[in-house]
Amino acid sequence: MRHFPKSENVPETLKGLDAPGCTSDIRHELYNTREVKERLKTDQHCKCIYCECRLNGDYGHIEHFRPQKGYSIPPDNTLHTPGYYWLAYEWSNLLLSCSTCNTSYKQNHFALCSETSRRIAAHDTSAEEPLLINPSAEDPAQFVEFHEHILAPRTTGGTESAKGRHTIELLGLNSRKYLVSNRRTVWESHARWMKVKRLALIMIECDTDPVNARCLLAEADAALERMSAPDAEYSAMFSAGGKAE
Repeated sequence: MRHFPKSENVPETLKGLDAPGCTSDIRHELYNTREVKERLKTDQHCKCIYCECRLNGDYGHIEHFRPQKGYSIPPDNTLHTPGYYWLAYEWSNLLLSCSTCNTSYKQNHFALCSETSRRIAAHDTSAEEPLLINPSAEDPAQFVEFHEHILAPRTTGGTESAKGRHTIELLGLNSRKYLVSNRRTVWESHARWMKVKRLALIMIECDTDPVNARCLLAEADAALERMSAPDAEYSAMFSAGGKAE
């Protein structure tokens, strides 16, 4: 999970739309357009906003960070209505996730640090502090970090981030076997390239076959750069929030 700043260029199909007056007024075709999806794919480098899986065959689901129809608070699955229906077409509330994150994990869950701050009747979210990380509005590295390929809540001053813990558990970021396995494969590849880089630096320092050593160093640096790029799967492991090196 890494920060994907949202483009300030609101898709044309969302401009000038009146906010729904109630849940039944929501027209899904108004936000679920090709233009909106393509803009989100560009912003998120074709990756799921939550798990960082590449959206290949999975074109992705338009995800409402604040659920539009109703919300539930884990671990209780009771749906509380109405939801944040007036934000159904709001660009800042739209994200792109893989189908698994959206339908199997995030669903309508939306817990707050304090329920007293939830003011849906007043259409006021200014006092809310969601427990779920919003990677388009904040840097997840403030709340989570990687221990090799495993996500953990960031601990600051001896206190574990409740937001980090909630996000990891809600989205199953450490419990989905295929996801953990995929991250481990990438992390192990990164670790091998780091060893190659260290070897190349030692060879250059010792003047042992310096020409080939410099070629090896360049190859290692290129591979490491590719793996840490925003469009690379699971690249958050090698950003400020990771401890892969």
